[in-house]
Amino acid sequence: RDWSSDVCSSDLEELSPRPPLLTEDLVDVIVYTTTMRKLCTIKAYRGWRLCDLKDGIWAECGIEQIAQKLVVSGHKEMSEKTLLADFFPPSVQGAAVILHRRSTEQAEWLQRCREYGLQLEFAPQTIKADYEVVMAAVMKNPKAIQFAAPELRSNKEIMLVAIKQDIDTADFLDPGVWQNRDFVI
Repeated sequence: RDWSSDVCSSDLEELSPRPPLLTEDLVDVIVYTTTMRKLCTIKAYRGWRLCDLKDGIWAECGIEQIAQKLVVSGHKEMSEKTLLADFFPPSVQGAAVILHRRSTEQAEWLQRCREYGLQLEFAPQTIKADYEVVMAAVMKNPKAIQFAAPELRSNKEIMLVAIKQDIDTADFLDPGVWQNRDFVI
């Protein structure tokens, strides 16, 4: 039987190889430490997400993705879903990022709290006072805010994330929060 007659032309177009990526789709990302020591250079596609860049750094330097905190031009850490094209447009040929390395303890608890937010209950006090770990825990399970350090139970960003997911978490917030007019509004 001749199977080619059963395949429509649009199917053939989908099966044909994609054109090669253009050179303007590539960017050389130089990764520096916080002391401005060059770690590595990654040839990246602008369509990559930040997590793809972290995978490249892991392959080049052996630093696990969870231990990497990447900062571009003074911004706070970017979301793992951020596209490189958002920071490095085609007019930019080379780019730099600064790698802040998380401690082993912070990386471990960040991973635990991303998987199961209520793990925060068993974390040491220093971790319960860590903004990144607490935010990850609250994003996974808003009730985790009850285990955060008191100063983070009154942090506006963390409180809003918790309350937007579950209004009952308002019971766990620092009582002084309700005196903050901007927050209440």
